[in-house]
Amino acid sequence: MDRLQQLFKQRDAWSFKELRAATEQPAEYLKEILQMIAVSPRSGPNTNMWLLNATQKANLEMERGLNAVEEPGPSAVKTEGGVKAEDAGEEAVDDDEDEDEDDEEEFEEV
Repeated sequence: MDRLQQLFKQRDAWSFKELRAATEQPAEYLKEILQMIAVSPRSGPNTNMWLLNATQKANLEMERGLNAVEEPGPSAVKTEGGVKAEDAGEEAVDDDEDEDEDDEEEFEEV
């Protein structure tokens, strides 16, 4: 099914013969999958071609929209101690230095 999604990203309408050649799947299996994700109009400019059904087309459009966004979101900002480095006005600093000192005291050399 991933291959079919890739094909429908390339163009909207495909003949069954083209899809069969591109996917190298048995005709019955391909037809079964296409009936779940696509429609084949019996009239109009895409007669006897396969087009994604409304749900699959919406999913594809949503995916295209998500892939178009290239700016990192707020979760992409690295934080330490729950404070963004840019909010602190300087690089993030290790707040738990005192905890490290306690650890050192526990491991004295014998």
